[in-house]
Amino acid sequence: MEDLNFELSLSHEVNIITRNYSPMRLCNHKWLLSHNESFEVKQFLIEYKEVSDEQIIIISDPKKHSVDVYKRSHILRRLQVKRNEYLFKAIYSFWTLINPFRLRAISKQIYINTSEFIYRDAIAPVQSEKLSKKYALQDAEIDFGPNHGLTFTEFYDSFFNCLDNLTKSALASEYSRMTKAIHADILNASFFKTIRLNSKLHLTEPHRQCYSIWMEPYLKAVVSFKDKRASTSAQNLLSKDLTSHFSPTLLTRTAMKNTRTHGDLLLRKIENMTKTYDSDYFKIKIRSPRSRPIQSTAGDGEKRIKKIKKEPKKLDVLNKTNPLSTEIVKSGWKGSTIIEGVIQGRKVLLKDIANKEIAL
Repeated sequence: MEDLNFELSLSHEVNIITRNYSPMRLCNHKWLLSHNESFEVKQFLIEYKEVSDEQIIIISDPKKHSVDVYKRSHILRRLQVKRNEYLFKAIYSFWTLINPFRLRAISKQIYINTSEFIYRDAIAPVQSEKLSKKYALQDAEIDFGPNHGLTFTEFYDSFFNCLDNLTKSALASEYSRMTKAIHADILNASFFKTIRLNSKLHLTEPHRQCYSIWMEPYLKAVVSFKDKRASTSAQNLLSKDLTSHFSPTLLTRTAMKNTRTHGDLLLRKIENMTKTYDSDYFKIKIRSPRSRPIQSTAGDGEKRIKKIKKEPKKLDVLNKTNPLSTEIVKSGWKGSTIIEGVIQGRKVLLKDIANKEIAL
């Protein structure tokens, strides 16, 4: 079964090499044994032969007017570099950059804009924007075909083919460094800030396989690494005893099972528990002691209620004797004595009248 899968993978790599890509993906022939131009080739043909104990692959392509010869060992070496773990992580990180919403496929517009940027800025021979646009459209027609979206497996094959032309050696480390450099350049590019990454119009077609079988261990490693990093930061905040009490309640939240990891849920729980609030948040109103009666007990046990007399309000007003004055004068409110003054005046008047009558 493994031999069958291996032979299918080898055949798949040969089919990718035979694609009629633009010159931007055919300018490097590091995996070639020999390249012969011939206009006599009339039929596309792939032949497997053995020459002097060495298995070779002969590809005759009438569109390219060439006959290319590859060693089987070179194709296996290319397949080994392609399935390198560190290179896979770098390409997957780049995939999440152009597909941040984790859609099962990217649109043709995102692919064209990304390829055009790589052809124009990363590959030195291309200087014209029109030429890079033309080559990006040509390669998009080959990679997409009749489909509207490009899955991660299809993107991986296409992007690795592009890396073949951007690297000089056959080392996986150089492929990984080039991928990270392209990642950083596109992240700071002006077109990337205006492109629509959340469009789902290309997802109307039937589902296709998004990941190859050989990618599964690497995908599990990437996901488990993120969960481990989140859980480690959570364990620094909680002790081991508390972790066992909180984890069962967090794992039952089904609403966030696709968008959040267990570590993220634990950190959210900790944040809610340790959050501090001001007194204004609870709207606590403290009553003044003067608004409540004070109960006191007499010697004979009878209860009496004493009400505190309200003191007159004291206001801070300006001295009005001088219109330009800014001096604050303490003044208090006093009760009115108009009636008492009238009564006292009448008493004085009556007293004077009585004295006059006596004198007469």
